[in-house]
Amino acid sequence: MPHGFTVLTGLTSVNLAGTITARIVDNDGADPGTILDPTIDIKVEIEWKITGKLVPLLTGTWQPRVHFDGVGGVVGHTQNGTDIPLIPGQEDYDALVVLPGGTLTGDSYNVKALVTYLDGVGNTARLGGFFTLGGITLIG
Repeated sequence: MPHGFTVLTGLTSVNLAGTITARIVDNDGADPGTILDPTIDIKVEIEWKITGKLVPLLTGTWQPRVHFDGVGGVVGHTQNGTDIPLIPGQEDYDALVVLPGGTLTGDSYNVKALVTYLDGVGNTARLGGFFTLGGITLIG
């Protein structure tokens, strides 16, 4: 089930709205489950859609990233994806964020995918979304 976007204060969904989904995938694009080998890259596929009358006017950049929140005192980690130029009028976007194997040193993490919008001059704007993927356990 997609999550909604946070949009600029005072705008209705007719003017600007969005949804976001994400999933962890293995090398062949399948669902690897929640128990992962920490020595292998963790890949998170993020898809988001922005709709409304203001979409053709937006310029700037999308910044996808994935946050691994350590459970039980484990140190967390945020993995940035590649910035994606926003194309005025384009509604659908996707990104693959790859966490290199061996990066995480703990055994349990809650995972959240995030997308943030930067306007045409690089300022963070109040437009973006997150998707909670749930917990993973690393055993290797």
